[in-house]
Amino acid sequence: MSDLRFKRHSNIKLQNHYNKYGEIDLQFSILLGCNKEDLIKIEQYFIDIYNPLFNINLIAGSSLGRKWKLLKKRKSPPPRPQAIRDKIRLSNLGKKHKITKPAWNKGLSKETDHRVNNHSKSMKGKKYNVSNHKPRQT
Repeated sequence: MSDLRFKRHSNIKLQNHYNKYGEIDLQFSILLGCNKEDLIKIEQYFIDIYNPLFNINLIAGSSLGRKWKLLKKRKSPPPRPQAIRDKIRLSNLGKKHKITKPAWNKGLSKETDHRVNNHSKSMKGKKYNVSNHKPRQT
């Protein structure tokens, strides 16, 4: 059920129906309890009788013991030769790089830091009256 909710179910037909009509249009229930050994026979029986709309395989089977083909890891490109690295470095010399502001959770930017320091300096020597929250000179 969570695969359907997160739109990653392997049965495309079922996933499309769920996306269009929602969970309320589907009913999931246990039809019959059985032993592990009888599971495929009983599943085939229900496929034959009900001819389910979303069943991809018309023949019951199990993937237990099946060996799945592993995907090869993507290889990183070979390192660039030194001559090309030197050309890239020389072409970037003297270029002005864009200075980006840090993310909101990575500390204060220089502008904010500057404002905080100026505010701190302007408030130096002043005291707050707690009763009316207005600064007063000492």
